[in-house]
Amino acid sequence: MFDQWGISMGILFKPGVKPPTDLSTGAIWFAFLGGELVVSEDEGGILVPQSPNFSELNIAASSQHYLGSFHSQHCFAVSVIPESTLPNGYYTINIRELLGQSDQAVFQVAGRAKQVLDWELTHQFCGQCGEKMGDHAEDRAKVCDVCNLIQYPRISPCVICLVTRGDEVLLGRSPHFPPRVYSTLAGFIEPGETIEEAVQREVFEEVGVTVKDIKYVGSQPWPFPNSLMIGFHAKFESGEIVVDGKEIIDARWWSLDALPKIPPSGSIARLLIDEYIENQ
Repeated sequence: MFDQWGISMGILFKPGVKPPTDLSTGAIWFAFLGGELVVSEDEGGILVPQSPNFSELNIAASSQHYLGSFHSQHCFAVSVIPESTLPNGYYTINIRELLGQSDQAVFQVAGRAKQVLDWELTHQFCGQCGEKMGDHAEDRAKVCDVCNLIQYPRISPCVICLVTRGDEVLLGRSPHFPPRVYSTLAGFIEPGETIEEAVQREVFEEVGVTVKDIKYVGSQPWPFPNSLMIGFHAKFESGEIVVDGKEIIDARWWSLDALPKIPPSGSIARLLIDEYIENQ
């Protein structure tokens, strides 16, 4: 389904752990300051910094991690020292602003970088014995030299579903959404639960209706902070809308020709909506 976003990560991006010894041809630096991506811009739009060495950018870094190659260029995730002052021409953005750009694969690589840095920050100590963790020799993982516990980057599976009823779709509004935006319903999968059970439970918990004919559509890494969004279409079965008042504060049936403000292109929520409209 990534092709519908213009994404083919298996071709564009090749993951790696060990950095190359030669960066003379340059590298792409996905640097984060205060959780936001450091960028510049030209007449073509937003630019991610590129240079053979990060030090040439005159931005102070506390750590860097090799990610792999993107369009045959080596990529790194970089943590910028907090409260640093960026050189002229550089500023920071929330990586959500990359959604809807011409090359959506950039959003995915930036998201990978952010997740690696968040994982590095929150997994410095062993969750089993409390000792300091070190880097695994071969994998992207942390290993405890005392109790041998290995911790890989955390990924939290999450279902996201567009509930449909003929030429109507059920969209809800979270209190955390931008003003007037409505979207599909989503929630994390619980231990011991199938993906389909998670879809049925989350929809019922959030808006009080039951669904049937659950069909997989696509998936998307979502680095806020470490989700893997697994997208579905499901048909309305029964019930009246009753929102939970916490995760969803308003939900309604919307006609396909009179939709509210919806998530931006490049998000899986938008893909679910757009694909249903095209199929109808």
